[in-house]
Amino acid sequence: MHPKLNPQTDNEIIKRLPYITEKNKKIADEEVSMLNKVQSKFTVKLIDTFTEGLDLCLVLEYCSKGNLRDVIEKRLKQMNVQERMMRGFTYGYRILMGMNILHQQQIVHRDLKPENILFDKDGQVKIADFGLAQKMMSKSYIPAAGTKNYAPPEAYTQNRMNIQSDIWAFGIIFVEIITGVHPFEAQSQEETIKNISSGSFKPLPNYIKGGIRELIEQMFKVDTEKRPSIQKILECDVMQLAAEIDRQKEKKNKEKMLKLNALTEVEKSVVEIARLKLELEQKEEMIADLKRKIPISPKFIIPDEKHGTSYQNKFTHTYSFSVDCTVAIDPVVTDGIVRIDFVFEKQDGYNFMIGVADQSCVFKSGNGPSVDGTVGSDTSILQYPETLN
Repeated sequence: MHPKLNPQTDNEIIKRLPYITEKNKKIADEEVSMLNKVQSKFTVKLIDTFTEGLDLCLVLEYCSKGNLRDVIEKRLKQMNVQERMMRGFTYGYRILMGMNILHQQQIVHRDLKPENILFDKDGQVKIADFGLAQKMMSKSYIPAAGTKNYAPPEAYTQNRMNIQSDIWAFGIIFVEIITGVHPFEAQSQEETIKNISSGSFKPLPNYIKGGIRELIEQMFKVDTEKRPSIQKILECDVMQLAAEIDRQKEKKNKEKMLKLNALTEVEKSVVEIARLKLELEQKEEMIADLKRKIPISPKFIIPDEKHGTSYQNKFTHTYSFSVDCTVAIDPVVTDGIVRIDFVFEKQDGYNFMIGVADQSCVFKSGNGPSVDGTVGSDTSILQYPETLN
C-alpha cells in the first residue's frame, strides 16, 4: 500500500479524482494545473500528487476547522450584528485576496460558495475546490458551471461566465456571512433562478450602510461590466480595516512562531548538553576501565641501597638478616588487582615477617611489620589495617 494512501492526517488530506478515460485525465490534470498556479496563503495548498489504481490522488492541506457553511449555520447565526459584520469584513477580505490570486492568472473559479471556503487549523480562510476553475485565455467568456444558487444571471441567460461572475458569487457569500440569509433564495429552485436572472434580491438590512452597501448592490448588477472589480472592493474603508487587522494578526503569529522556534532551540541545546555530558561520562568511565586493565610497570623506591637492589619489577632484599626493609612502589596503585610474589631462597630454618600496606598506612619511627601488624596463621605474612597509629 502506498504510504500516502491514509485518506487523512493532522495536516493532509487526499482527494481522489478518476483517472481512466482521456476526459477524466484532462479534468484531473486541469485541476492540478490550476492549483499549482494559484498557490498562496489564501488558497488550499497542493502538497503532492500520485496515481494509485484508477485514480489520481491529490495530497492537499487539511483544513481542520471546517467550511464556511458550517460556520454560518452553527456560529455566525448565533452572534449579534456587530460580531457578524466584523466576521464578514475579515472573512470577506481573505476571500477577496484569494480571488485576486486567481484573477491575476485570468482564472475563473466558477464554483465559489460557502462549502468551498475552508478554515485551516489557525482559523484562516482558504479558497478550495478548483475542479471547475478555468482559464479565460483570449475569450471574453467561458462555459457556465457551478452551483445553481451561486451562479450569476449570465450563466442562465447566456450559458457563459467571466471574471466578474466570481464577483457575483462573492456578493452572495458576503451577504450570507453578515445576515445569515441568501439574498436571492426563494421558496423553490425555479423562483430562485428567476430572482438571479433578473437581479431581484431581498432588501439589505439597515445596518449595512455606506460604501459597502453600494458595493454589494453593484455586485448584484445583471450587467457584468457594472460590477465592481476586486481592487475596488478592497479599497473601501471596511476592507482596508480588515486588511490592517489581518496584517496585525499575521505579525502576532510570526512573533509567536519566532518565540516558539527560539524555545525549541533552547530545548534542543538543553538536550544536546545532556547528551554530551552523558557521552563524556561514558568516555571517562571507558578510560578509567582501560586504565584498570592496563598492566603497570612499578618502580621500587628503596630508602637505602644496603636494603637491597631492584631490577625491572623485581626487588631483591639483602641477605643480611639484620636489615629490616620498607619498600614503596611508584606509581601508587589506586585501583585494580595487584599481585605480589615473595620468593625465599637459601633461608631454611629462619622465620620472616612480611607486611603489605596501602598508602594510608603511617608507621611510627622505628616500627615495622612485627610491631604493628597482625601475624597470619603461618607466622610469615602480616596483614595491616588501613590506618596504623
